Amino acid sequence: RRAGLEVMEVPGATGRIDTDFEGKVAAACEAFERNDLVYLHYEAPDEASHAGDLAMKIEAIERFDEKIVGPLLSRMKEPCRILLLPDHPTFVGTRDHSADPVPFLFRRSPRHEGRERRFSEKEAAQSRVIWSEGHRLMDYFLEG
Repeated sequence: RRAGLEVMEVPGATGRIDTDFEGKVAAACEAFERNDLVYLHYEAPDEASHAGDLAMKIEAIERFDEKIVGPLLSRMKEPCRILLLPDHPTFVGTRDHSADPVPFLFRRSPRHEGRERRFSEKEAAQSRVIWSEGHRLMDYFLEG
């Protein structure tokens, strides 16, 4: 709201693993009809980490991929860009936030051919692509 973005109210959006995924995706797609930039937040992996529940964190990430990322990608109009990332790392072992670099996935379309990578902290570290200032990543994303 402070950035001037339109806020979509989604009944059933809880921020937990039981959120209304379909409602979030529908609201994001609706927002894309009026806006060039849409931000969709999903809190469940972070909450699972704070609870120290590895199984729930894995399930939360799998649901994010299956119920948000997949449906959004299938409905997005080309050309488009998507940036997936947590707001900060939260580790199950410590149950707390970390100052470690944030893994991210940036996709341009039409799809850029190249090496396929997994979306994980390990892959992110191996890529050696680190943005020490987060706003620079956003600048890169917006500039394309």
